[in-house]
Amino acid sequence: MNTQINDNYLVKYKIGAGSFSKVYLAVHRKTQIEVAIKMISKKANNDDGKQLIRIQREIEIMKKARHPFITELYEVYENDDFVFLVMEYSPNGTILNHIRDIGAYSEHESAVIFSQLILAMKHLQRSCNVAHRDLKAENILFDIHQNIRVIDFGLSNSPNDDNLMNTQCGSLDYASPEMILGKQYIYSSDIWSAGVVLFAMTTGHLPFEDSNMSRLAQRIIFKEIDYPTNLSRDLLDLLKKMLVKDPNQRINLDEIMRHPWLHTAIQYVNETINKFEYDNIKITEQLRQYGVRFEDVVLDLSNNRITPNTAIYSMIRRQMMTKGIVDMRNAEEILNRRGSLCETVVLPRLIKADTATRINRKSLPIPVRLSRHLG
Repeated sequence: MNTQINDNYLVKYKIGAGSFSKVYLAVHRKTQIEVAIKMISKKANNDDGKQLIRIQREIEIMKKARHPFITELYEVYENDDFVFLVMEYSPNGTILNHIRDIGAYSEHESAVIFSQLILAMKHLQRSCNVAHRDLKAENILFDIHQNIRVIDFGLSNSPNDDNLMNTQCGSLDYASPEMILGKQYIYSSDIWSAGVVLFAMTTGHLPFEDSNMSRLAQRIIFKEIDYPTNLSRDLLDLLKKMLVKDPNQRINLDEIMRHPWLHTAIQYVNETINKFEYDNIKITEQLRQYGVRFEDVVLDLSNNRITPNTAIYSMIRRQMMTKGIVDMRNAEEILNRRGSLCETVVLPRLIKADTATRINRKSLPIPVRLSRHLG
């Protein structure tokens, strides 16, 4: 580890690993707040000479993507071989952990959790112009009150009209048909991935499964989904609209937020986070206890600098917010407001994949940057 990291943090043990990074649990020495430190190799994944550009892009996206349901970046360190991202630590596992250990969520729990994901996606798309591109059950963590944190922005990017994305990246199980085919996409691919997450949450398994990556890719592009019969009519309608093969026919964020299955939960979650207020007097007092002047923090933040002082400030604020926004999953208010599920929705006729795109199934390309993460 970097010497400065060891001066400021007590690194405990490894809690995760990816192809080009490792994640460690650590404790900030002054505040005793637990953090996650992501150690990213500068030299791995650098055949194109752009690894440092990708790392810097991840940092810049995390700096601007501040939201209650997105993991927060506190500090950045580096040495000759690695870049270290000091981030918020969420201790209660992932959606994937829950599915593997306990099974599917109830529709009520799913609606609350999925509302949090949709609000995080809305912030990324509308406020930050960011497509995540690797949304999956293992990239959604839970804090002490079981509220979510979206993590891992290593593949995220900012599309624009002149530079639509067509990179094949992420995890194949959650990849959209258009991404697998190398077609241009903007945010529609994230909608598909979120639909796969919702399907997994409510059924306990993925919509497409195969041990062979090429066959799995073919299933995603060509095969229609077999939906369980025990799903409510509204949930089934939402899933079918999110998992449409043709991205031009796929539901968008605004339509998802208005959907009968979700709109009450969205309203409740939004109201809950909007009610929370920071106690700035208490934050200033805590900064003073750690030898930090609030004026110095303001100056650093105004200059878009991440420093040890801004890290302490961010940790205090995030800890206050995490404690202040309680578990929303079993709120009696939302149960009463949802009431019975609407039964009048007309289910859409799915567009057949082979009418949306015509390719030789036997010559289907295996995505070079798509990895396999089977839940």
